[in-house]
Amino acid sequence: YTVVENYCNEDGTNFNSVSIKCPSGCKDGACIKTSIMTAILWTDKSSYFVGEKIKFTAKIVEFDGTPFTPEEGALVIIYFLSPLDTSDSESPAYNPVTGYYETGGVVGNTDPSGDWSAYAVVQDKSTSQVLATSEKIKFTLLNKVQCTDSDGGLNYYQKGFMKSGNND
Repeated sequence: YTVVENYCNEDGTNFNSVSIKCPSGCKDGACIKTSIMTAILWTDKSSYFVGEKIKFTAKIVEFDGTPFTPEEGALVIIYFLSPLDTSDSESPAYNPVTGYYETGGVVGNTDPSGDWSAYAVVQDKSTSQVLATSEKIKFTLLNKVQCTDSDGGLNYYQKGFMKSGNND
């Protein structure tokens, strides 16, 4: 069973569509929720500047409370929706120490600034059947360089350093 989900972008000026396979079937035009597993996605901050590291963590838990691992057939994909209505996806690496799926990178100056959203989808690796989808999270990319000052600003009585992100 497949549902086509149409959704508006953040500012309501355009829409996108995505086809989702419903593992437990459909009812009244929507997927029937299952309690097979839970997917939770988060990031460490809500706003990021150019040059900052951004990290996404997904927790995929089976109905018995144990992590759903790649060895058991888990395929986790994180979808990123930009403020320009473009999307991208990435498969995070599984960390067996924490039991979480993790991915990240450095915010580049070509990444569109504004409000982004992301969500995780868990699939069965052998069948591509969708087993769980996380709620969307929101974060903001700021395409300006953050200036930091170690001594709190104008303070010529204390030695410090300033970093503006311009190769300093």
